[in-house]
Amino acid sequence: MIEVEKKFETTDEQLKALLEDSVFVENVVNHDIYYDFFDFRLVKEDIRFRLRNVGEKSSYELKVRTKEGGDNEIEDAEEIKKFFKTELDLNEFIEKNLIVFMDYKTERQKYKNGEFKIDIDRLTTDESPDFVFNVCEVELLVENDDQVQDAQTRIKDFATKYGMNKQNIPKREAYLKAIKPEIYKQITSHEE
Repeated sequence: MIEVEKKFETTDEQLKALLEDSVFVENVVNHDIYYDFFDFRLVKEDIRFRLRNVGEKSSYELKVRTKEGGDNEIEDAEEIKKFFKTELDLNEFIEKNLIVFMDYKTERQKYKNGEFKIDIDRLTTDESPDFVFNVCEVELLVENDDQVQDAQTRIKDFATKYGMNKQNIPKREAYLKAIKPEIYKQITSHEE
């Protein structure tokens, strides 16, 4: 499955209207640690490798952006090892090759509205207690790359229905700009 999502800034009124038409699913708190090589080659290629839910239920996830703009999500440890071309246990591979470049918690309220999954996220980090970043994610899952563009259009139309037309910057970008600007400059300098 390919995850297609868009992030939006919302006013209180837009959020209220959206949630009135949606069904509450659950509250979740995620603690994510993101890893990369010292030269940030993964994030520069829009590849994200993280440990999701640090603690008892933790698992590794690898998200690789498709050329159509969706994300292939790999959660199987053996498949992640194949991606990195390693025989090492993932913990050992990380210890020998990668660094932590982001560490944050997301308080997430999950909703469903028809075919759309909606996540209302509040991002915080122990590194800076004053840092808070809020975002509304609207998501669809599709079977293949040919469906990504249509899903993006449907998400945009859905958001427009609620007046949400201002797309938000990604959480990782907001985090890095505020908490680790030196890394943000390093990973965005290749885009100029």
